[in-house]
Amino acid sequence: MHDVMMANVPPKSDLAPNGLLRLFQRASFRRKLGFGELLFGRALARHCITWVDFGDLRWKLNLANGTHRWLVYGEYEEPGVRLLLERVIDEKSIIVDSGANIGQMVVMYLRSSSAEAIHAFEPTPMARAWLEECVAANGLGSVFVSPLALGEAAGTANLVDHDFQHKEGAQNRLTASDDGLPIEVTTLDAYAESHGIKHIRFWKLDTEGHELPALVGARSLLQRAAIDYLYVETAGDGDAIAELLAKYRYVPVGLALDRVLSRAEVRARFTNVFVSDRVARAECGLALKAN
Repeated sequence: MHDVMMANVPPKSDLAPNGLLRLFQRASFRRKLGFGELLFGRALARHCITWVDFGDLRWKLNLANGTHRWLVYGEYEEPGVRLLLERVIDEKSIIVDSGANIGQMVVMYLRSSSAEAIHAFEPTPMARAWLEECVAANGLGSVFVSPLALGEAAGTANLVDHDFQHKEGAQNRLTASDDGLPIEVTTLDAYAESHGIKHIRFWKLDTEGHELPALVGARSLLQRAAIDYLYVETAGDGDAIAELLAKYRYVPVGLALDRVLSRAEVRARFTNVFVSDRVARAECGLALKAN
């Protein structure tokens, strides 16, 4: 399902999900992650850091971390994301993953379809090394890992590490203070231009509170409606993010792409999907509405 970069053979998996767990992975129902924890969580957690079999993929996970166990249950973030990816991603898709961490969503993309390219941004050195190890072990020539952070302008910032030992960098954040690790920042507009990217099918944006600056740094792409789908962590900034994207005629929709969300619904959700007006009309059968 994905391009092979080299003849590397991934490390032998220490965990190969059994028949019951494989059936569970393919199912889709409410509160699936909670049921997964009840049924399998304690047994999986005993494996700690291990390579997990995902069919033709092998990925290193820390199964003592509950969010890593989500992948073993066949989902990530929330039920419905897998079905969304299966619906919108195909072999011509360019994907941008900002805040890629150790590659949780990369696994989801690769299991959904064979995208043309995945550009994964992860400025945290330890998380990026973990991701690069998995990419190299699987010989993934379509996955490009960048050490840059995305912001509203090119420059530098400091990255504050938040308990990597237990969180694997999942809650690291950028700061303008002198604390933390100095890192380079670019804009998505600049990165796309330098890499010849004209159109992005799917942009996952989860940068621990730095989402709004990253969106500002993609103003040219947004102005041209050159990004079809955005999956954005909006917690705490839902109104500001929705207002910014509305200026470029992007509309928040449900995960099933079946309705436009109200501003109140956007505020109530931790993450939201936004689509361009063209996509809303042509692919979702929806029209842009004022919220």
